[in-house]
Amino acid sequence: MKSFSYPYMVCYADTDAGGVVYHARYIDMAERARMAMLMELGLSCRAALQSEKPFGLMIRKIEAEYIKPAFLEDRLTIETRLISMGGATMEFVQDVKRGEELLVSMKLTAFTVSGVGKPTRIPAAMREKLAALL
Repeated sequence: MKSFSYPYMVCYADTDAGGVVYHARYIDMAERARMAMLMELGLSCRAALQSEKPFGLMIRKIEAEYIKPAFLEDRLTIETRLISMGGATMEFVQDVKRGEELLVSMKLTAFTVSGVGKPTRIPAAMREKLAALL
């Protein structure tokens, strides 16, 4: 299983008054890392939404384990791994690290939806590119 690494520097907007990263910001970091991974694979979210048969990704479930805090100006890495893929669903594990130190681990389930928001199968071209990650 291949891993995609996304660098991230913690800024003021990520933190509380004490300079500690607010728990919900890790979900935002994970979203940015997944989008960067898709772009790296040649999968554009904008193109998917504007295609002849528009589709998008929605998150169905997120489990997060907060192990240690991150702080203002920390340089982090979000490692993203696709761990399974079904007809319309994908499961990812995303780890937020400071160096080799694991701070947060998230497991999430995403699914593809048509342009009108109904679940739909993962398009063949996307499935082929994502399969290279398994």
